[in-house]
Amino acid sequence: MPDLSLQKGTLTGIGEFDFLTARCEASYEETDNGTVSFTGESSFRHAYSFVSITIKKDLPEENVLISQASFQGENLFSRSTYHFAESEAEDGISPLESSEVHALTLNFEEPVTVTEESGYTLFLLCNPQSLVEDSGFSISYQRDGVSYTASTNKLGKQFEAGKYYQFVLRLTKEELKVEGCEVSDWVSEKLPEIAIEEIPS
Repeated sequence: MPDLSLQKGTLTGIGEFDFLTARCEASYEETDNGTVSFTGESSFRHAYSFVSITIKKDLPEENVLISQASFQGENLFSRSTYHFAESEAEDGISPLESSEVHALTLNFEEPVTVTEESGYTLFLLCNPQSLVEDSGFSISYQRDGVSYTASTNKLGKQFEAGKYYQFVLRLTKEELKVEGCEVSDWVSEKLPEIAIEEIPS
């Protein structure tokens, strides 16, 4: 399976790491003549959990630049294998003990700007997990030229395969406050549009 620790936190990069699985039974008799159809209950499904974290600034006149962001949770980003068991309920991901990764840390060579209206959003995939301790998120940033850090451990413990977790965080006085959390099925219709920049040749 893909190495989730190599993610860059962008929506355009999600497809490089996404992993889909499906189960299907086919008959070689008159019913379907061996045709394998991955539709309905046999459709492909996302093996990972999809997470977006939007950071918004407190005051519109502030100049906020993020230089580093880190999302932490036990085995959330470990290298894994996918196994098919005797039943679909037993299928799933198994982290490799030799490659445990408990945090995805993104270092931005050029600090990213938290805009007034949309803020700044990170997109990432993680292994589905039921954590013992709450997951954590932290950033290093500059506000009006002064360096700070801020963190929160209120992003929950449960991350299910095929689910889309949308968090909205408000940055106020060195603190990240959770303003919103929505969990839904991971379907493309609910994702933001990807802007494509045309560069003349």
